[in-house]
Amino acid sequence: MAQTEIRLSEIEGHMRQIAREVTAEQADLLRKEMMEGELGKLRLELDVHLRHIWEAINALTEAQRRTEERVNELAEAQRRTEERLERLEATVQSLAEAQRRTEERVNELAEA
Repeated sequence: MAQTEIRLSEIEGHMRQIAREVTAEQADLLRKEMMEGELGKLRLELDVHLRHIWEAINALTEAQRRTEERVNELAEAQRRTEERLERLEATVQSLAEAQRRTEERVNELAEA
């Protein structure tokens, strides 16, 4: 009987040890599941942030394209303005020369 009690006591000790190990394993699994869950949440948040970043990049790219188009339009308008100004300068020079000749002729006639 004493032998049986000793044996039962040993079995109880082993069972307690097994229970502690199982509890430790369960705690490890629970921690792992929680970490995986947190990692999954972080991945989702990262995906959302990356999507917003790409949307912003695409919007900025489109704005840059429109800005470049507008700059090109303004450069063309500036080129046309410069051409008109050159023609206007040439016309003013021609008129000034014609005015000078007219004055010379008027002076010649006045002297005659």
